[in-house]
Amino acid sequence: MVAGLPKKYPAKKGALGSTYFLPGTLLLILKRGEKEMNKIMIVDDSQFTRFILRNIFLENGLDVVAEATDGYEAIDLYQKFQPDLVTMDLTMPGIDGLSTLRAIRTLDPEARIIMVTAIGYEKAIKQAFVLGALDFIVKPLQKERIISSVYKHLKSSDPLSNYVPKKINLG
Repeated sequence: MVAGLPKKYPAKKGALGSTYFLPGTLLLILKRGEKEMNKIMIVDDSQFTRFILRNIFLENGLDVVAEATDGYEAIDLYQKFQPDLVTMDLTMPGIDGLSTLRAIRTLDPEARIIMVTAIGYEKAIKQAFVLGALDFIVKPLQKERIISSVYKHLKSSDPLSNYVPKKINLG
């Protein structure tokens, strides 16, 4: 592993290969296309917060491809990994979350970024939305709130959307 680069965490097995028996049929869940999982990047200077978010995402079939501890690292890793969605803290060393949001959206106007922060004052929330944030989640972290927002803002809102059922008639 190269110093400074995030670990690639193993993907959890989802519904791929699951078998369901229905009267007179066999229903298999098969992978659709090449893309198995949605790629997530976590940007937060708190190791504990990154740990919690990573576990929430992995438990829900999302692939954490990068983690950044500050805005500069986030910009570099965004360009390298091109994640489908980014969660970003507001207050970080170096450049703050709003400046990082602006920089990433300048590089990629289609970037999907959700602010996840302990600071929920009205001015920051409004500015985040003006800069292109899709959502603003105030800590403490609530698993259901985070997953709901993430799936809402990904290209596909269904956690099993990368899988397609195939019906096989047995009779």
